[in-house]
Amino acid sequence: MTNKIRTIFVLCFSALSSISASTFMAQESQAAQRLGGLNITQDTCRAQTYVFYVKPVVLNSKDAYSWRCRVYPLPVLSGPYLYETGIDMTKVCESQYGRGAYSSPMNTKDAYSWQCYR
Repeated sequence: MTNKIRTIFVLCFSALSSISASTFMAQESQAAQRLGGLNITQDTCRAQTYVFYVKPVVLNSKDAYSWRCRVYPLPVLSGPYLYETGIDMTKVCESQYGRGAYSSPMNTKDAYSWQCYR
């Protein structure tokens, strides 16, 4: 009876090992591909706010999540502004690199570290 249990254990362990190895290899081959950086422009903000007098601003260069679209009442794009809204970085990636692209900062303490992946 001991040999049968040992044989079953060895077979189960072998099967689990091969499943784990194939899962690891599948995950490794599906690693995200870095596509490149984001180009955040006035057009980026226009596309996301549907407002003409708008520009992208960084409120804090040491915070990746501090990008905003600032909406102005006049085409001067300076002085008092009406309001700010966040920028959807994944939409920026999709517009630059196509469907399925997504964004992630390489360093959350750097506003300029955003990259796009697929």
